[in-house]
Amino acid sequence: MKLLLFIALIVSASFSFAQVNNQNENSAPATNSNVYNNSNNSNTIQIAVPASIEDENEKDSLQVEELKIQSSSKKYKSLESKQEKALMDKEVDQSSSQSQKVSQSAVSFTLSKQQSSTQRTQRTPSAAQQTQMNQVVDDLEQNAPESFEFHYFKYVAGNYNVALIDDLKKAESLRPQNSDVQIQMAAYNIIVNDQTNAQVYLEKLIKSTRLSQEVLDYAEDLLKSAPDKGTLITHGFDDTYACYYLQTVKKVRSDVRLISLDFLQSEKYRTDLKTAGYVLSEKVLIDVAYLQEFCSKNESKGLAISMTTPKEYLVPIQQNLFAVALVFEYHKELTYNNFYRNDYLWNEELSKTLINKATTDKAKQLSANYLPMLLFLHKTYSESKETEKVKEVDEAMDKVAVQCKKYDQVKKLKGSY
Repeated sequence: MKLLLFIALIVSASFSFAQVNNQNENSAPATNSNVYNNSNNSNTIQIAVPASIEDENEKDSLQVEELKIQSSSKKYKSLESKQEKALMDKEVDQSSSQSQKVSQSAVSFTLSKQQSSTQRTQRTPSAAQQTQMNQVVDDLEQNAPESFEFHYFKYVAGNYNVALIDDLKKAESLRPQNSDVQIQMAAYNIIVNDQTNAQVYLEKLIKSTRLSQEVLDYAEDLLKSAPDKGTLITHGFDDTYACYYLQTVKKVRSDVRLISLDFLQSEKYRTDLKTAGYVLSEKVLIDVAYLQEFCSKNESKGLAISMTTPKEYLVPIQQNLFAVALVFEYHKELTYNNFYRNDYLWNEELSKTLINKATTDKAKQLSANYLPMLLFLHKTYSESKETEKVKEVDEAMDKVAVQCKKYDQVKKLKGSY
């Protein structure tokens, strides 16, 4: 079966790594109001009274004078209160203005980062996107150098530059429960190969459901799809983080080397891969061409590409790709027989959880990636007259096709065999 058929069937199941921060948190740290305080305003006035004057008239005169003094003091204090209020209002206005500027900067940065993260042909930000992010960071450094936004955006704009970790840690200290910070901290620890701390942050993401159980269920079958002692190339947040967690914590397919296209932006990450024996391009632009060159130079590493990878990456190398469960295996020879591997995985290894129980929209989209394997097995089992296996595969296909809203398309393809 032609690979183009498989590619056309794949529902886009990749979800972006960098998300808009939607936490209900203040965009700027609280500012202490300046309290107007004058220590010299006691208004104590002493009146020298002659010792010989003790009659009541003089006492009345003194009381009147004291009342005048008290009235004058109250007027002065009233004026002082107005001055204090004016200064405090000015302080609030300045704080509000700064907060507004920080919020505007956050929107600008987030938009550029989101556009960068959802590109279908490259993981590296475009020159314009990078310039915009850098400009926001520079503005925040001038106007709000102690803010969460400055430190967080400075790290994110570095595209996994581990040398900027102090800024990420400062951002974490300001907002320790922020899930975007936790994602970046998990990525940092994965890149520097600190499994213990990576696990801490991944478990936080699981607890907050930022990394869902259904994604973990899918990732388990994704890992099982990879060749023995092979290399699994991932693209976005879900497949990368879920597979890493399952490997390091649950010990699922720890023989497989994970390579994230996203993390390849990091010089540290690329250096470690070179040390591990992978041949990498000197280019720093991680895009479609980069993956094509990487596969060509590392074919002996048992390469498998996650089906959550956008099809734009797959088209240039489609003649070398063979559908095996939830991955495309890369082979230089064009006659690789992928039936036996698919047959074994379907009947012996895969949990198939999302085929039988996908409840969220994301899980339903991910389940569509079982279709290439199922269509391939349907065709092969039909040709070999294995009726029971055809029935089983058909039932699974129908479940997936209904939940990912591809029933008519799948029915038409089955009827063409």
